[in-house]
Amino acid sequence: MKKIVVIISVVLISLVIFFSILSSKRQNSILLAPTEANVGIKKPKANFGNNINAKNIYVKQPFPTDIPNEEQCKELNYKQYQLRDNNERDIELKASQAFKNGYTAKQVAEAIWFSSYWSVAKTWYDKAALAESVEKLFPILQSIPNSERLIAQYDYVNAPDLNITTVVDYTDLLDILWKNLPTDTIYKKVSSTNTSAVEIFNEIERTFSEIPYDVLNNNQLSPLNSILNLLLTKQQLQSAIMLLQRYPDLKLSDVSFDNKLALNFLTIIGGEDYEITNPTEHKLFLTLLGLLEKQVFYQKITHPWFSNEKVNKGVEKLNNEGIVIKIALIDDIEKPNPILQLNIKENNLTDEQQLDLKKCQSTKDWFTSRELTPNEIETFKDQPFIAKIKSSPEFKHCKNKQALQNLPLIKSQFTAASKIINQAIGNQNTSLQELDLETLDLPALLPETKSILAVIIARDYLQATSLNEQEIIARLSNVGLKPLSSHSELLGGFAGLKGLTLWLNSLNFEQLKDAQILLNRFSAEGVFEPFAILNTRLGGVAYDNKNELDPLYFFIQNYSELSIHSGDPMTYENKKNKAFINFFTRNGAHIESQHLRASFALKIRSKEGYNRLITHFPELEVKSGDDYFSVNCR
Repeated sequence: MKKIVVIISVVLISLVIFFSILSSKRQNSILLAPTEANVGIKKPKANFGNNINAKNIYVKQPFPTDIPNEEQCKELNYKQYQLRDNNERDIELKASQAFKNGYTAKQVAEAIWFSSYWSVAKTWYDKAALAESVEKLFPILQSIPNSERLIAQYDYVNAPDLNITTVVDYTDLLDILWKNLPTDTIYKKVSSTNTSAVEIFNEIERTFSEIPYDVLNNNQLSPLNSILNLLLTKQQLQSAIMLLQRYPDLKLSDVSFDNKLALNFLTIIGGEDYEITNPTEHKLFLTLLGLLEKQVFYQKITHPWFSNEKVNKGVEKLNNEGIVIKIALIDDIEKPNPILQLNIKENNLTDEQQLDLKKCQSTKDWFTSRELTPNEIETFKDQPFIAKIKSSPEFKHCKNKQALQNLPLIKSQFTAASKIINQAIGNQNTSLQELDLETLDLPALLPETKSILAVIIARDYLQATSLNEQEIIARLSNVGLKPLSSHSELLGGFAGLKGLTLWLNSLNFEQLKDAQILLNRFSAEGVFEPFAILNTRLGGVAYDNKNELDPLYFFIQNYSELSIHSGDPMTYENKKNKAFINFFTRNGAHIESQHLRASFALKIRSKEGYNRLITHFPELEVKSGDDYFSVNCR
């Protein structure tokens, strides 16, 4: 039942990642900038002085030749990996010895941080602090049902004749211990809008009644940590306060490495749709948690998929309500002087090897210099190379690509609608299949939001109900939830979902380009079933290869040779690849210059994948990449 209640929330995570990717594509990504390891290859920059209308000359950098060969680069990378692995083993060995000799997890982690990096120390502390708690409460843990695997692991690592050189991580074993607890009713009550805080608290107590109090009250072991996350997410703060009053040792410790729960909570509060409706309750909850008296250390992550910017937003929201959170970047913190020294000596490549390894990166830097956005391309004079780019299908594809509008509003509306659905399931004590969508009071939604909801709820119906496809389509259509083909650019982000495949035969493709967008996305994602359904339904879709990018281009661009087999390439080809290869072979692959550019990029990115691909399409073999370029649509 829990799966049904929270299934839309789970898909929301994928939606958030999808929107993050879309947002990142519209910005200048630092991931595409040349690294400090460049060896003379840089992306051409416009330098106009005082004349803003002047155009720069694009200087083509030759493909790097003064580099170690492929085997040498592999050896250097492997050597570097070995040295790092040896360094980590040395840290683990010395830290484990100190831990066994009576130093605490905190003391040893501080010694690791002093000699190495925060991330290394933090990772080690997490498992060591957990091991400390297991050791302390092991006699009690033995009494918990289904603890046999935990007991066996503990007995093994503590055997007198076994010299373990690492600290054992009990995380997975504890996850196994808690995963079968009957939490369905908790999720339903928490999602409900007509369940009192006392009733939720009592349900939590009932569910965990077989777990000894000392375990529930331990901030390293307790399964109640995940329940606190849930209560904060659903803003059931009164229940969370009662839980912390009942189990006061769940509060954060004063150890700087003990920051996971704090960062989780700040991330939740920093969510786009999270509103602090009752500052007094939030302050009491965070006080009982110990967050107001703790300085939280964290590392800044700027990757578009996994940014922790919401931590800062959570702090900002709380500060605006007069709830002060002390937070500091690791880079701004001076390392503490530890009470012990691990005497860790870090081994590195020689200066000569490091220089050669930098040279190995020069090919990647060359590719960066040849990857331009349409706006960057417009800053250069119309010399032959730039003119060639402007006349290419890649450039025209980006210029014709419609920018997705209202993404924040679409995301916000989707979140609100999914919340209403989950609350209705909880309030009515029902399931997704039994829920009457026509009784829901959904807010006014953009057509784009309706399209996404139609796809994702259809996917949820397929996973969690016994309804057939026509019944699902009818249910959703009756409440105005039906995807529009004009939203193909948006829907393409869910190309791998069965919920989109379900709708393909009912979409009205008035514009051929909308069908082309979806076919290209299916090809890029390697999902052949919806590709075949849509292409067959439309009787085959033609592309103007002089001006448009076709599915073959996206197939080459995203080709992966991943396979557990070897031998005849067609017999052991990746299953998804094989279906597309058969299709392109059967229908005739018309190779143009854009396909060769995609093939050249594959050749450099994955020589093995390239070799496998050209066994199917010999016409894609490329010798030189002198005229190679790539257009980034962001």
